[in-house]
Amino acid sequence: MADPQPDRPNPIEFLAKFDTTVLAGLVFLALGGGIISFYYSHIRYLPDIEWSQSIVHLATATLIGGGFAILLALSLFLPGCMWSAFLISDKRLKDSFWFHGATDEVCLRTLFYKIGLPFGVVVFLNHLVLLFGEEVRGDYLLYVYGFACTVLLVLAGWWIKRNLKKLLAKKMLGPEEKGPRLFKYVTWFLVSIIISQVSMLLIYLFSGRPTGKAFWITTIFCTLGVFISNHFVAIHYEKSRVQSVLVSVVIAALLLFIADRNSTLSVQVLAFFGLGEKSASVDLLLNKEGAEASVKLGLDGRCTPRSEDRLCDVRVLSRLGNEYLLKADDKIAGDRIFTLPKSAVISRVSRPPAR
Repeated sequence: MADPQPDRPNPIEFLAKFDTTVLAGLVFLALGGGIISFYYSHIRYLPDIEWSQSIVHLATATLIGGGFAILLALSLFLPGCMWSAFLISDKRLKDSFWFHGATDEVCLRTLFYKIGLPFGVVVFLNHLVLLFGEEVRGDYLLYVYGFACTVLLVLAGWWIKRNLKKLLAKKMLGPEEKGPRLFKYVTWFLVSIIISQVSMLLIYLFSGRPTGKAFWITTIFCTLGVFISNHFVAIHYEKSRVQSVLVSVVIAALLLFIADRNSTLSVQVLAFFGLGEKSASVDLLLNKEGAEASVKLGLDGRCTPRSEDRLCDVRVLSRLGNEYLLKADDKIAGDRIFTLPKSAVISRVSRPPAR
């Protein structure tokens, strides 16, 4: 029986036909939407969003997702891409990394021992530096991390130079070529580590500096994800760039989920946009409708001096939809979470930072 759809393309070929800009936008939207969804799952609130306002929220999700996609690409995609372009595909190293000169199959074991293992060890040690730097001297974390990264780069450079020198020894190269080539290989390998170190630090800070069990769970999965993603990209980038990107995106989504479940990643990210319990407190200037609601809720006494048309020292948990979701901190009466229609708010005033 004949195939009813003989010309049906496989999913990878179908995605490859899309415009790169469209695919990038979809990836950004998916990651940003995921982060926002994680945040609303934390506060257990689902806003009502009208279709007329949806374009603004889609743009916000794309903006957030774009920033994190770039940040995660520094760890999950670019190192493997550099290995593929400057090491595995190099004319002098092809025979060492490939099974046979007549094929394009990369030997995973050689890649693992010569490049992947030094990279993975440095990534894991960088995580440990973040943990111990935070516990010993949290105020000087950046200085401790920078110093440790420099030491690890020197050791990693010596390690990779030793590995690649053994591979080049079989090529019978003259000193005028061997030296510059080794410098090129070591430089690009160290660059792949540096961008991973920067990405790792930023993600750690965005996650609220987790410690204890949450840190170890996140570290184990992060190291495995970075390790697997970069090896896949290094092997398959020249064959199929779409597959390489898709694998990196899937692993990035899994790492975001794990990081958010074990830390306050989404809460910290939304706090940069003035939302959530980690955001700064604000004062709201209310119209008559809002003032009446504030009095009925018993929140009119939060201002000094007392004012019915102002709502002081509250945090905005959500501003999506037609309502504000607000939180009033009160150590005596207990925290109160409530909503106010946006039509009841005239202005939002930022409070001066606490000293």
